[in-house]
Amino acid sequence: MKKFTWLLIVFIFFTVNIIVFAQNPASDFEFDIDAQGRVSIVRYIGTSPNVVIPREIQGFPVVEIGAFAFDGNQILQRVTIPEGVTAIGLYAFGQCRNLIEVNLPQTLTILGSYAFAGCINLQGIIIPERATKWGIGVFARSGIINIVLPQNIEVIPMYSFMRTSLQQIIIPEKVTIIAAYAFADCVNLRTVSLPSSIKSIGNRFYSDIEERHYPSMGGPDGKDAGGVFINCEILSHIIIPNNVTRIEFIEYNEFQEIDGEPLFDGCKNLSLATQARLRQLGYDGKF
Repeated sequence: MKKFTWLLIVFIFFTVNIIVFAQNPASDFEFDIDAQGRVSIVRYIGTSPNVVIPREIQGFPVVEIGAFAFDGNQILQRVTIPEGVTAIGLYAFGQCRNLIEVNLPQTLTILGSYAFAGCINLQGIIIPERATKWGIGVFARSGIINIVLPQNIEVIPMYSFMRTSLQQIIIPEKVTIIAAYAFADCVNLRTVSLPSSIKSIGNRFYSDIEERHYPSMGGPDGKDAGGVFINCEILSHIIIPNNVTRIEFIEYNEFQEIDGEPLFDGCKNLSLATQARLRQLGYDGKF
């Protein structure tokens, strides 16, 4: 019942005061059309702060918001991405510091690395159910306070919510891995609810999205491990289902050559009951 109430509140938060804007003309965008007749938005060159991306350009469907398409745009405040778009690329909306509202399509499946990183005024977003393939750091250093995650997501990749304004988070039931630094420096985070499916916390896991689409970018180096909740200063409760009997806690790289960051270092308000439960599940690091 508590989860339902919280989700209802978030739903109301996102659905009040919706403003409808007309779609922008094709001349507001630089774009590519591939051999299959699919359009990728390469760059927004318009001047409107409220952008509604068209579903078609020159009669061809828009299927992707490409890498860096809106990166660094300080005019953008609201964006609506149309049904039919399946991917948002690397840094697509990175450092859009005045972006306050994003409407994502139900067709979306891929969120590229750092897609909304640095969007300091983006406080809430609903992620569509199909959007379960994430790169690293999708919302890092953003203003996210409220988020609804897809129920079928299985991994929370590295740096996903690092240095955001999250106050609480419910991890969906199918998640098995929370990777390194996923919630690091979330100084407003008070409560985390883990699912019964959780197997590992602190992995050096990152998506293959960049390797497939942007091979020159590479992935995290071997030093990145642990640090998932480091410096979450007011985090007091981590809710773990009773049927979870063991979690793999990782604080070192895969070669064990360089120590990673402690998972809960700086969590000075973590309740004694939570600490005891984590010890019971196999955590032997410091708090």
